[in-house]
Amino acid sequence: MADAAIPNATSFTADGRRAYWTDTPTSRILTRETDPQTGLPLGDWTLFADTSDLPGHPDGAVVDSEGYLWNARWGGSCVIRFSPDGSVDRTIDVPVSQVTCPAFGGPDLKRLFLTTANKNLSPEQLAEEKVAGGIFFIDLDVAGLPEAKIKL
Repeated sequence: MADAAIPNATSFTADGRRAYWTDTPTSRILTRETDPQTGLPLGDWTLFADTSDLPGHPDGAVVDSEGYLWNARWGGSCVIRFSPDGSVDRTIDVPVSQVTCPAFGGPDLKRLFLTTANKNLSPEQLAEEKVAGGIFFIDLDVAGLPEAKIKL
């Protein structure tokens, strides 16, 4: 997307057949079929989820082993898990407003790490969100995926 302002949430399903992407200010998460052999796109981007009625704006994302998309919410104090049909499955609150990116880790990939930011917070917000800019984690009942290997 040539006119993107803040590209984010680039992630792929385990089978390599679907990609996700967002331009954060639009609050829309898009999806597109991809060729699992080459990773190249097939067809056009289509709407996966219009998140304008949800807290914050879509930022980084990752797909779990069940094919659900976990999306950090900049300005929304949470991470949201979307089902493969684009509906909200669950929301996990985070004690800071600017949640930036989820990533799975731990020996069984059931620990979800969340990066956050303190950029552009007012002195009052910084006093209220003393741990903004920190890394958080939560143990889940679902595993993530190992990072895909790529050839450059």
